[in-house]
Amino acid sequence: MLSLRLLVRNLRSAEVRILGLATLMAVALVSSIALFADRLERGMEAQSHAFIASDRVVRSNRQIPESWIAQAQGASLRTATTTVFSSMVFHGDSSHLASVKAVGEGYPLIGVLETSDQPFGDGEVREHRMGPAPGEVWVEGRLFPILQLNVGDHLEVGETQLRISQVLVSEPDRGQGFMNFGARVLMHAQDLPSTGVLQEGSRASFNLLLAGEEESIDTVLANLQPGLSVHERVIDVAKAQSRIARNLKTARNFLMLASVFGVLLAGIAIAMAAQRFCSRHVDQVALLKSLGVVSSRIRQLYLGQMLWLGAIAGGIGLALGFLLQMVIAESLSSLLTVNLPAPGLIPSLLGLMAGFLCLLFFALPPLWPLPKVAPIKVLRRETPVASTAGSIQLIVGFLSSFCLLWLYTGELAMSGAVMAAWAGVALVATGLAILFLRLLGRHAAQLGSQWRLAIASLKRRRAETHLQVVVFGTALMLLATLLLVRGSLLEEWRLQLPADAPNHFVVNLSPAELPEFEGLLAERALSHSGLYPLVRGRLTHINGEDAKARALAKAEAEAEAEQAAGERGPSEAPEAMTRELNLSWTSEVPEGNSITDGVWWAADSREVEVSVEQEFAKWRDIALGDELTFSIGGLSLKARVTSFRSLRWDSLRPNFFVLFSPGALDDYAPMYMTSLYAPADGGRFVADLVRRHPTALVIEMEKIFTQIRSVIDQVSGSVQLVFWLVFLASMLVLMASVHASMDARTQEVGLLRALGSSRRLLRHRLWIEFAALGALSGLVAALGAESLLWGLQRFVFDLTWQPHPWIWLSTPVFGAVVIGAFGAWSCRHLLSLPPATVLRQAA
Repeated sequence: MLSLRLLVRNLRSAEVRILGLATLMAVALVSSIALFADRLERGMEAQSHAFIASDRVVRSNRQIPESWIAQAQGASLRTATTTVFSSMVFHGDSSHLASVKAVGEGYPLIGVLETSDQPFGDGEVREHRMGPAPGEVWVEGRLFPILQLNVGDHLEVGETQLRISQVLVSEPDRGQGFMNFGARVLMHAQDLPSTGVLQEGSRASFNLLLAGEEESIDTVLANLQPGLSVHERVIDVAKAQSRIARNLKTARNFLMLASVFGVLLAGIAIAMAAQRFCSRHVDQVALLKSLGVVSSRIRQLYLGQMLWLGAIAGGIGLALGFLLQMVIAESLSSLLTVNLPAPGLIPSLLGLMAGFLCLLFFALPPLWPLPKVAPIKVLRRETPVASTAGSIQLIVGFLSSFCLLWLYTGELAMSGAVMAAWAGVALVATGLAILFLRLLGRHAAQLGSQWRLAIASLKRRRAETHLQVVVFGTALMLLATLLLVRGSLLEEWRLQLPADAPNHFVVNLSPAELPEFEGLLAERALSHSGLYPLVRGRLTHINGEDAKARALAKAEAEAEAEQAAGERGPSEAPEAMTRELNLSWTSEVPEGNSITDGVWWAADSREVEVSVEQEFAKWRDIALGDELTFSIGGLSLKARVTSFRSLRWDSLRPNFFVLFSPGALDDYAPMYMTSLYAPADGGRFVADLVRRHPTALVIEMEKIFTQIRSVIDQVSGSVQLVFWLVFLASMLVLMASVHASMDARTQEVGLLRALGSSRRLLRHRLWIEFAALGALSGLVAALGAESLLWGLQRFVFDLTWQPHPWIWLSTPVFGAVVIGAFGAWSCRHLLSLPPATVLRQAA
């Protein structure tokens, strides 16, 4: 307990408080992210079968045959059917693109539906084992304010009106994808024919849900398997959650990366504070050794203090981490489809371990030589003190940082890339700092005595200045980049579009409707970007080779190289490589398309030809001249690859991976699609269009932008919280740096005060010193953020680069104000001490 008593006494010193705060910050950052990710993973596992509302799902693009249902029921399995599609729904003059699900008797087989009597508020939530009755619909709460609905009103779906009886709170198998985009409308399957929405060729997902004994399910599926086409597939829990699991892993790694970066900054603060702690305890160790205490016992005492400090700070950090993960969960609540269980023990231990590892890795190197202090140091002050070489501390710190990254992200390649990127940022920041200090030094004489003193102080602490610029510049760069990505990239992309760029997509027009549709556009003086026929099909064979087997072989070959990085596995590729495609045909090269290889078909060509998007072809290993076989509505069609195309996906015009030569798909019941620009008119044009064409699906891009912006705001809100904590960790580095140099600063102030310098002069000198440090860090941050955004715009979003002038002003000003104020505040007590007292303390 002696080590605990020593720690309590040492808590009066600033460096011990910094050690504790840095450890607390490390534990809070890691535990908050680990707790949230663990709760989400366990929630997904607990509700695994509820994700598909059954044990298995047979999914098809056509109506489920009655024979399948009869076969499953004959094996004593429980069955239910669902049909999911997107459609415009109406109430009065208001309309909205909704995700409609028509459910049969028995749905859901596993899990429950939750409803309420009011869309928002604290109304009672009721659980249901079956869906709405015929003639009724349950509507998701967010649709009520959009369409100005109330419970009891009638909602128009296609050609029928259904009464809203409940507010839909949750459903077990909401899932992801285009069909589930928009607010949910849940209806009974008996009402689906009366809507008239689904026609031959309409895009919808038909599902047969199965539940029962595992052996019976496997037997039924084995019997069904020979009759399943490439348009049908069996979904189990693992497949249903694979995309969610991948997205969760990506988000978890990103947040954990940010939190570990905060841990590394906390480690730097710990290393600086430990240096100061050692220098202040040299006399104490010398006295203990003169009294006969051996080095091993002294080392135990100091190691014990670190362990006690880690335990106390870790406990407080865990409490803070618990609160932080609650904030993160709340900010993402509308995006979560699972009920989160209570926080677990293992993530808490992970957070505690982060604090202890951080404390030990960064504090032990400077502390380890402390017990070697000679007893004669008590009498002879000039006796040298052993210390760990700076190069060794740097190597240990770098390797510790890499190990922490690898430990908490589990990604070796990403950890190495992050450390390499950080090293690059450090080199650039250091070079800018050297250049900046040289320029200030040349002009310091013209700027006045306050500037000369401040610049001289920065030069004397050159190593500390360079480290602080790296730390603050990186932290500010991350914050600035996040703020810009959150608010500007989407708007910049929209600004680069022409004023009359299409803002509506119209899908599902039958051939008989085209004359009336074009007449409606003529009435409104509007024009479309071209009517494109559309059928759904799958690529089944390439040169007679099964496309799925080919995809599996290709994925397995790539997985050998990618396995170490933990990237895409072989099980994910075949489904993606053979998914259903939108197929179309045209006589001319569409606007926004460019032929990159091969030739466009001749007008008199008799062979069925296809033009393939170049990246699609590269991914699927398709070459010019290959014969592709497609399954369209159960029929096979072969075509020869004659050209590759590049596309502009941001043109807001219909684009297709595969285009056929004219007439190739005439016999496959096509529907038509187009895009057009319609001025804002409160939705009257859309309402009129869908009333005349009830089967048409109208996608309003502005509403999609609004939803994307909402998702970005919610996700970036939680990420931004983590980055603000990282910035606080960087402020700990400043605090540790200031206190590490406090003895030298005390001596400087004492001499200047003794020579007649006023408090005002010294106060201004401190402000200038730290403000210059902050401004330089902000300049590094602006350069880094602009470079990152240039890379995103150029290589990710394929946009014309747009400069962000405000970032070059705001980040240096923000850094100068915040760091200047914090640094001057940290040294404020020196200005209040009498010169004689200061000189005695420095002696």
